[in-house]
Amino acid sequence: MNFNKLKILLVDDDEIQEVLLKAKLLQVAEIDYVRSARLSLPIIDSQLNKYDLIISDIEMPLMSGLDLALYVRKVIKSDIAMIAHTASLEASEKFYIKNGFDGMLAKGFQIEEFMNLWSKIKGKMQTLKAEG
Repeated sequence: MNFNKLKILLVDDDEIQEVLLKAKLLQVAEIDYVRSARLSLPIIDSQLNKYDLIISDIEMPLMSGLDLALYVRKVIKSDIAMIAHTASLEASEKFYIKNGFDGMLAKGFQIEEFMNLWSKIKGKMQTLKAEG
C-alpha cells in the first residue's frame, strides 16, 4: 500500500504531541495540525475533502475529540476516516468505534501500529464503497 499521498488533519491541544506525531508520521503522510477541536471546525467545514484521515486527541478543552467525531458524523455527515488518539486506556477501541471513530491509537504508538490500523480502516472503507 502506498502511504506517500496520505493527508492527515491532526487535532490535539498538546504541542508536544504535534512534534512527536509529525516526526513519526512524516515518513508516511503530510500532516496539518490544529490545536483544538473547536479550531478544526472551519477547516473541516471547508476543506475536509483534501484529507484522507483525521487523528484526534480525545481530552481537549472546550470541545472533546468525541464531540468532534459526533460533529463530523452527524452534522456534516462525513464518512472520512477518524482515529482516536488518547493517553487514557480506560475506554476500549470498541467504545471509540461506537462513538464515530474508525479505530484508536494509544499515545506513544509505533509507526507499524499506525500502518496496520490504517490498512484495516482503508480496507473496510473500500469494502463499504464496493457494497454501496
